[in-house]
Amino acid sequence: MNKGVWKLGISVLEVTTIEPVLEQAENILTEMRMFKHEKGWQYDDGYNRTVNVRSERLDFFFVFVVDVVAQQGYLLVCGDRELELAQIAFSDGRLSAAHEGIEPPGKTLSPGQTLMNVGNRVSRKKEYAPPLLAACDSFQRSKDPATGTVDDAQEEEDASLEGVEVTYTQGGEQLEIDYDVFKKGFNEVRLASL
Repeated sequence: MNKGVWKLGISVLEVTTIEPVLEQAENILTEMRMFKHEKGWQYDDGYNRTVNVRSERLDFFFVFVVDVVAQQGYLLVCGDRELELAQIAFSDGRLSAAHEGIEPPGKTLSPGQTLMNVGNRVSRKKEYAPPLLAACDSFQRSKDPATGTVDDAQEEEDASLEGVEVTYTQGGEQLEIDYDVFKKGFNEVRLASL
């Protein structure tokens, strides 16, 4: 595969302790899946409406959490596509559950695959992006270059989000997001596949 075909997003959170982030991992993972989908929204002035274009969405989205005190990096894994690419890029990475009792979004991951310890790698530009981009050359899944559709179960799950509308409510200065609405779309796919 050509790495130019795949669209990646990489984000890094630098923290002094990772526990507060991992406590929110379930919501972060769900938001990561939604973010990939949201990158496809475009204004179609020919029809005077906003449309979601699959070929503009991200294929992968990675959030690394760096403990700056311990100089350790952790990768939150939101789908099996990300897991497969991360395992190629960071073959020495150790998988675990982001926190006890976590329910990953969708059916493509188990709880024990939601967090990867990538060791003392802490730099997005030097230690995260280069191996992920190189791993794209070894990635075995196929992608339709015209539509951007990837032939895998995660694509089917993400398609279930097409009709999901989310209400954002603002209470005081904090924005609250109802993640149950997101999870409903993923769970409907999970139940349909049982």
